[in-house]
Amino acid sequence: MVRVRKRVLAIGDVNLDLLFLGLERLPSAEQESLAQDLQVLVGGQTGTVARALSRLGWAVSFVGRVGDDEYGRTASRALAAAGVDTSGLVIDPASRTGVTAVLSAGTQRAYVTFAGSAAQARRADVNASLPLAPALARMLIGRIERVDSIEQGDAGKRETP
Repeated sequence: MVRVRKRVLAIGDVNLDLLFLGLERLPSAEQESLAQDLQVLVGGQTGTVARALSRLGWAVSFVGRVGDDEYGRTASRALAAAGVDTSGLVIDPASRTGVTAVLSAGTQRAYVTFAGSAAQARRADVNASLPLAPALARMLIGRIERVDSIEQGDAGKRETP
């Protein structure tokens, strides 16, 4: 029996997460809290799922947008290192890659996000040059064009055609 790899097209965000760990408490306005540790991870909901599925053996293609900056290069390298096809990743010289700072004190967390390039994603980023069968690419683009709006939860932005 020939086993066929499942294929996934992940469309969305990839950014950097800065995790400040081991805080005694979350800081209030005008207060400083010292972290016991700092981790820099590649995050973004779609980027995280794409990397995880690829590690599980799925053939994953990613469509998204990063800035032409070190954070964007780091995110792109992390996707590629996980085996994700990044040919649909737009490198945008006019934007900066998004970053989320995560402050962690025990079981409490606070998040601050700069959406950056994720907020600049557009329907045109998904195009027929993706590594898909032409009929599948046309069907996908047709469905995207029929969407009334694009919700970008992390970016807090709504695009209406």
